[in-house]
Amino acid sequence: YQGHGLDMTDLVQEGMLGLIRAVEKFDYRKGFKFSTYGTLWIRQAIQRGLENSARTIRLPVHVNQRMRAIARAEREMAALLGRDPTDAELAETTDLPIEEILEARKAAMGVTSLDIGVGEDGDTTLGDLLPSDEPMPSDLAEINDRKLLVRDAVSSLPASERTVLELRFGLTGEDPTTLAQTGRELGVTPERARQLEEQGLRRLAESGTVRSLREEA
Repeated sequence: YQGHGLDMTDLVQEGMLGLIRAVEKFDYRKGFKFSTYGTLWIRQAIQRGLENSARTIRLPVHVNQRMRAIARAEREMAALLGRDPTDAELAETTDLPIEEILEARKAAMGVTSLDIGVGEDGDTTLGDLLPSDEPMPSDLAEINDRKLLVRDAVSSLPASERTVLELRFGLTGEDPTTLAQTGRELGVTPERARQLEEQGLRRLAESGTVRSLREEA
């Protein structure tokens, strides 16, 4: 996700917001693996952060609605299947032709940048010619405050639990690790790594920081 509008620090913070949201929504009684479920929410949070920060021409409302429906179905199906669904499976779930799913994805990838220079000298951007819809300073301050709260919540965990969550969900910018890889990194068994992950997630969900974020949402 690097090189698309957010630096590594912001990407990690967006991912942490997704992890906390996953903790709030996760229901172990449904039999899902949290590693799969949490990764999906982290990925979605990062993608949403990139979308919010990008200065791009808005897509038609119906295309945006279709893209959101596809993304929601993709997330729910991945949690059920334990893998990313195929286009055919998405089409069946959303009652959309495969062609429309592919078109929606193509539209998302082909949005025109507003930073492209226009005019004879190229010193005016396309975005300069459109009304500004950037967040107000107060909104940006609130977003930054929430990111700081998330970072504080994770950093307040015991070192072993914090390290496990950082490794398992790639919170420091690295690729997520398996329980076996995490265990090797810490010098413990995969089962112990799983226990530390569970303890950290439970402690995170019960923290006052997460409760305050939930109340504000």
